[in-house]
Amino acid sequence: MSSNKGLLARIYRDYGAMFSGFVFRGMSVALGFVVTYFVGHHFGAAGSGYYALITQTGMLFSIVVLGGLDFAVVKEFSAAEAGARAVHRGSLWNLLRFICVSNAIFMAVFMLLPPEWAQKMIALKPGMTEYLMIAAIMLCRSITRLTGAFLRSQGELKMGQAVEVIFIPLIVIVAAAVVAYHSTRDVLDMTLLAGAVSAVIGIAQSFRHTGTSPGNLAVPVRKLIAEGLPLWGLGVSLNLADWYSVAVVSGVAGLSAAGVFRVAMQIGTTLMFGVSGVMAILSAQVARAHHRGDRAEVGRLNRKAVILNGLVAALPVTVLLVAAPWVLRMVGPEFVQGTAVLRVILFGQVLYALFSPAGQTLAMMGHGRINLMIVLVSTLGYLVLTPVLAYTMGMMGVAIAMILFLVGRSLACFVFLYFRVGINSLTGHVRALKA
Repeated sequence: MSSNKGLLARIYRDYGAMFSGFVFRGMSVALGFVVTYFVGHHFGAAGSGYYALITQTGMLFSIVVLGGLDFAVVKEFSAAEAGARAVHRGSLWNLLRFICVSNAIFMAVFMLLPPEWAQKMIALKPGMTEYLMIAAIMLCRSITRLTGAFLRSQGELKMGQAVEVIFIPLIVIVAAAVVAYHSTRDVLDMTLLAGAVSAVIGIAQSFRHTGTSPGNLAVPVRKLIAEGLPLWGLGVSLNLADWYSVAVVSGVAGLSAAGVFRVAMQIGTTLMFGVSGVMAILSAQVARAHHRGDRAEVGRLNRKAVILNGLVAALPVTVLLVAAPWVLRMVGPEFVQGTAVLRVILFGQVLYALFSPAGQTLAMMGHGRINLMIVLVSTLGYLVLTPVLAYTMGMMGVAIAMILFLVGRSLACFVFLYFRVGINSLTGHVRALKA
């Protein structure tokens, strides 16, 4: 019995932090699916498509405005936790002010674009209501992503993930018990309120890790921007893929088809809750190991991440490959046409789960420029290929383009990590580098 307890203790010590990331992301995906189910079931495919376009546009814009700052925050502010000191309060204040100003400037420029340009960008003709909703979602998501990253850098792994991915869908669902949603707009309004609440919580929790002592870690915004820009593509690429795929389907086949594709894509990426959770923890742990100059620990962390990613991907894929039509029919009969799309996405996500740790590790070890180069090339290919496949194969073509983009990018990161840094992210093996 004692040996069993000792084994469990070692497993928890080695995998506990990453497993907690899996649990929190699992909760996030479950809550997000409940929201998607509610909107699709009560307001149809068109309502689901409208909700997806507004929320995905706001989230994509937030990633663009952040410019990789959330990755830079994890990378740079982890030095404070590694050195057992606080972050200087002025650094966090300056960062939050910069983000608020950047959001305002970006949205002002977007609103000044000719309406037909904006319509092409988001596959929806925006009125003042849509502009305001997108702006609010963008600001709230910018703050929650930034404060979530900051909290993870300070060892607050659970709260960091809760601020970023749990509070918003949870509030929307809980509110449904006391507030009657009569339209998609009602759900969007509650989503905005939930985003504001989550942002306030994130800010309050972040300032608990700051101080005004001269010995506290001070990181200028300029340095964070310089670190973040090469990492920008890592954050924007996935959100761009989500938004662009829905927008292309909407432009080629209409809003209802976009709603069907969005639901299939969200269900198909269910296994990503574990991968995203493991990656969120991995980035902070790799950053701290990198600050200590411990390449062997980086290798071990990658091996653990690959093992957990494989384990958490196996069950959802096995279940969903068989139950795809039934799960889609739960949302509504019109969503069953997305069955083949769902199965293609599942296949690609398995490969992505195994190779994705390499990209995070490259970024956290100071090779953001290589990562950016890979992302730019793969994203350009995705932008060109998606419309071509969409016109020839419909929704299936968009799904194939997305999988080629994700898996190709991850494989390239794996190759560069091995030959440039000497770390095999699949096995954790670390080879000696030539001087």
